[in-house]
Amino acid sequence: MKYKAIIYIILLVLSNNLSAMEYPSSILNKQFNVQCLALDTIYNNFFGKEHTVSPAQSQELEKWAGNKNDTQLQFLFKLYRYKLDYEKETTDEGYEKNVLKFIKEAEENNFNYIKAEGLELIADYYWRTKNFASALENYIYAYEYYSQFSIDEFPHKVEYIYTLGGKYYHFRDFKTAKKYFIEVLKNIPYEKIDNVISKLNTLALCYNFLEENDSSSYYYQKALHYAVIKNDEVWIGIINGNLGAIKIKQGEFDEAIPLIEKNIISSRKFKVMDDLATSLSSLGSLLLMKNEYERDLELQLEALDIVKKKNMYRRYAIVSRIYPNVAKAYAANGNISLAYAYSDSTNNAKEALEKERNIVFLSGVQHKIDFEKHNAELQKKKQR
Repeated sequence: MKYKAIIYIILLVLSNNLSAMEYPSSILNKQFNVQCLALDTIYNNFFGKEHTVSPAQSQELEKWAGNKNDTQLQFLFKLYRYKLDYEKETTDEGYEKNVLKFIKEAEENNFNYIKAEGLELIADYYWRTKNFASALENYIYAYEYYSQFSIDEFPHKVEYIYTLGGKYYHFRDFKTAKKYFIEVLKNIPYEKIDNVISKLNTLALCYNFLEENDSSSYYYQKALHYAVIKNDEVWIGIINGNLGAIKIKQGEFDEAIPLIEKNIISSRKFKVMDDLATSLSSLGSLLLMKNEYERDLELQLEALDIVKKKNMYRRYAIVSRIYPNVAKAYAANGNISLAYAYSDSTNNAKEALEKERNIVFLSGVQHKIDFEKHNAELQKKKQR
């Protein structure tokens, strides 16, 4: 409550007349977490993408904090100015050099919280510029710092750990991704985790990819629990669909049908078209097992129509699931020529998906090798 009151006062002061630059004196010489949360609020409300406040005013805040002898706050304002440049994609040729210099200066001043923030920022920058080895290196260095702090000390801890896990997820290293996701969910109260439904669902997906169905179902159920509490109909639908997919893998087809149907109702209502297409196709394939040939074909064609209208032909993860079901539906209804055509399309889509995933996976392996090699060299230098 104390932190919220301070932030509320800041908003009142700044919103009265930002152009006159009334300063947030209430956060002078406060702890890092108070200042960090306050600056989140300031920049989200007055300096974010949707606003046109001059960057010079951000520099003015830095100068003001320095004049008040609050070096930590001065560093934080500078950090957020660099964050703003990154978010608005206004970084120049000197951006990398400036942020690296900033990180070094934070270390020299023993501002470990701020150094961790700086390392996370430069990692984001490297990721955007596709320097993945350097990105992973700095995400891990940042983690080595902020993992020592509690979430109360370091407010961005949850998001940063999930970001790190998400990078491994991107490279399909689900085992490593899972490790970081679990660290958050087992050590931090759920009420302190933003977007907890999404985070639980992502962890469940990791288990799903690792063929650990019981654990996957467990975390889907937890995600569903919070989605129901929040009355989030979109997530309720998506998670029911994911649970239905687990039931299908386990051969529990009758139990899968009502779950997939719930997903279809939600996806149709909220126009989540990729999810709707795959759910329609999944339901059709289940009905085919019950010899409902015409209904199956009807659902498959509706799914196929979404693919065409939304130009999902290169969404290989989607079409590789739909095309084989379309082929089976045509075959069951006696249209052998179209069944063969979609069997060929299935093979092409699966080959393209496999190639796409192999490129991502091998790229991730190479970046991990590059990082580990560089890290080993750094450790040798430290030991000399």
